[in-house]
Amino acid sequence: DFEKGSLGYPTRAAVEYNGGYRQEFQGGYIYRTNTNATYWVRGEIAKKYAADDVFAKLGFPTGNEQLINGGAFQTFEK
Repeated sequence: DFEKGSLGYPTRAAVEYNGGYRQEFQGGYIYRTNTNATYWVRGEIAKKYAADDVFAKLGFPTGNEQLINGGAFQTFEK
């Protein structure tokens, strides 16, 4: 049930992305590495991560968003 999830419906097909794959959804993205590790990025983190130079600095996500103290954090390769 896409409508019940925080990402919503897919808005584009999965595409090759920096040696892995990325699929865009209404509320964020799902990234899959070449080793098939799969994580989602959403909300404010997704907005910052989508900037052109951020992937080069952070690499792929290594975990899903975690809520902490009224905020959120997410881990990345770099």
